[in-house]
Amino acid sequence: MAMFKKMAAAAAAAAVVFSFSAAADAAQTLRVGSLTVYAPFEYVNSQNGEYEGFDMDLIREIGRRKGFDVQIISMTLDGLVPALVSGNIDAAVSALTITPERAEKVDFTKPYLNAGLTVMTTKENAPKIKSVKDLENKLLCAEIGSSGALVMKRIPGTTVRTFNSAADAFLELNKGGCFAMLNDG
Repeated sequence: MAMFKKMAAAAAAAAVVFSFSAAADAAQTLRVGSLTVYAPFEYVNSQNGEYEGFDMDLIREIGRRKGFDVQIISMTLDGLVPALVSGNIDAAVSALTITPERAEKVDFTKPYLNAGLTVMTTKENAPKIKSVKDLENKLLCAEIGSSGALVMKRIPGTTVRTFNSAADAFLELNKGGCFAMLNDG
């Protein structure tokens, strides 16, 4: 279990990415990418269709202080870094694990939340999981680009099926399509 906790802690040191580009300096609008499905951090208010949550408040306050109008662009987690690199967005505000590969491409702030990881499985499989060793050689589900996906790829013998969202991965788990999934706690 200690190995699992160590792997989870290393992978889940999530941070918000604020990689301001030169284009953002010259523009009046800051284009901000976010995976807007994780209340209370970033989500769409079903009453008014507005993006709300802690991260939305944070980036809007940064924009206000720097003199930018903030335009939120909802996108997938695995699309944030490529969108920053290509200049399609100027910044990203979303829980995103800092990895050496990502840090070579974009600049991160200091993490302000460590969500950790949680193992999710079916009622039948739950008693079978006591440590990360119990996930070896199993078929696992994950959201593309998530901390869970990064950790699961390092577990010996696993096959990791990735999905566009954690909800899709959970649905697959629920119908017995995989043994377990790791997701932000």
